Amino acid sequence: MLQRSVLMYGVLAAVGIVISAASASPVLAAAQPVVSFRLAQSKESHFDDAASAKRHYDTLRQLGCDAKQESHGGHHDVIFSAPKWRSVKFKDDREADQWAHWLAETGFET
Repeated sequence: MLQRSVLMYGVLAAVGIVISAASASPVLAAAQPVVSFRLAQSKESHFDDAASAKRHYDTLRQLGCDAKQESHGGHHDVIFSAPKWRSVKFKDDREADQWAHWLAETGFET
């Protein structure tokens, strides 16, 4: 009787794992891609025109980064950092890859 109970428990456990895996697959497939990033030390980007500096500043702020703008000597600076890891969800893998590439080129760890 004990052997039969152990065998039945093993079969039920195996069936439960298969059902769990099957039901988790659509959830995993539907999950939005996430990009995590940080920039522990402040970085400064230089721009010749105010509009480009403002666009860069706005993008960084939308991502949740610390950022400030300064203008001097005929050019514009954007000083930014993100000392704590942040994560942003994107609509698809293509968009997530583009942002991960941009973040890495801008100096962030991803």
